[in-house]
Amino acid sequence: QRNDLSITFVIQEGAQYTFSGLTITGNEIFSTEQLASCMKLKEGAIFNMIKFEEGMAAIANVYYESGYMSNGFYPVPQRDTDRKEISYNLVIEERARSHIENILVKGNNKTKDYVILREIPIESGDIFSREKVIAAMRNLYSLQYFSNVIPDVLQGSEENLVDLVFNVEETSTVGINLGMAFSGITEPNDIPVSVYATISNSNLFGEGKGFSSSLNIAKKTQSLEFSYNQNWIGDYPIA
Repeated sequence: QRNDLSITFVIQEGAQYTFSGLTITGNEIFSTEQLASCMKLKEGAIFNMIKFEEGMAAIANVYYESGYMSNGFYPVPQRDTDRKEISYNLVIEERARSHIENILVKGNNKTKDYVILREIPIESGDIFSREKVIAAMRNLYSLQYFSNVIPDVLQGSEENLVDLVFNVEETSTVGINLGMAFSGITEPNDIPVSVYATISNSNLFGEGKGFSSSLNIAKKTQSLEFSYNQNWIGDYPIA
């Protein structure tokens, strides 16, 4: 008279298989030796699906880094139940290089699109390059405007066209610093207190320009300072 249910999982363990190798067919752009060297799972080792999939991803990255984004990769397993071995035949369907159709930016509510796009060293019409995508991420993080940058590749309007999307999460670029300092008294009428305040914005109006102002007030000295900086003039970066 209870509503409880006991569930028992019965596991029937099979035999342990070893990895007996990988053959690759369909590859003309890159040699079999170059692609096979990406495999982390070595022949004769206990078969490990995670390591095998990591090797498949590494082989695909060899193509992706050179702009071949539309290739097909089809690993076909071959089991030898008598010897307890498993091998794979990787069939690669090579296609033409992919070109960038559009570069899109998403998630930026403050930062202007052109501020982000000028940091991306790839343009519409270029051959897709994984290395340039990584360089773009490095450039965007170095701005310190974003807490997260996630690139994504989407299918374009045609087979060999892709849209490159950068999803960003903005972080605060405004800094405010208030303080008070105490110094020793050298004269009876001295006020041993000084006050300072600083406000800064490294992404003013979302245009990638920096501005800061600082105020220092003491009995004998007072100062007010302003600074302005930008890293680009038109389409040209400056140092």
